[in-house]
Amino acid sequence: MKHRRFRKELLASIIISSIYLCLHVFRYHLDRYGPSIGIAPIIKIVYLSLFILLGFNIYKVIQRRKKSRGAIKLRLIFYLPTIITLAALSYKYSPVRFSSEKLDSKTVLSGCYGGNLGELYIRFRANKHFDLRWVVNRNMSSEWYYGTYEKDKDTLQLTYEEQTPKMIGARIFNNGRNLISIDTAGRFGNDYIIFLVGDCEGYSR
Repeated sequence: MKHRRFRKELLASIIISSIYLCLHVFRYHLDRYGPSIGIAPIIKIVYLSLFILLGFNIYKVIQRRKKSRGAIKLRLIFYLPTIITLAALSYKYSPVRFSSEKLDSKTVLSGCYGGNLGELYIRFRANKHFDLRWVVNRNMSSEWYYGTYEKDKDTLQLTYEEQTPKMIGARIFNNGRNLISIDTAGRFGNDYIIFLVGDCEGYSR
């Protein structure tokens, strides 16, 4: 490639698109082990950057086509920055996506809750470990709790590695549709936390 400006455009598209895709793929672990503010705001910033870059790339294609005045067709390589950026943006809506969460032990039971306390997501894994994610505000900052569990028919006995969240407790009953805290230590006001059984939109996206 003889065009230095084009090389920079292509390199910028590759780098920013790669960062965006990596953030999406490893979102689960980045949110779990990363900053307390969560990874969602960072993804939004990079996503916006991709939109701006896409607009710039389209503008450059139009400019180059005008300069050629139709005398010659614009070579395919000059469309690459636009194609790469558009492909990265489209990944968010792709029906086939990979999440690093799949690298962990298989989830055998999951539940979600949404209410005044925020959003809570819990997953019980085949290796007898569980993780609980508590999204405490609209900025998607998260608190994580981990531990192991034992199953006795429809009751799950949780053992936390560190502190036990007061809104959950250490005993959960599974009635097939809901996961209900039955630990007296898990009372918050006059109510128990009730999880809806199943995956919640946004858990690992």
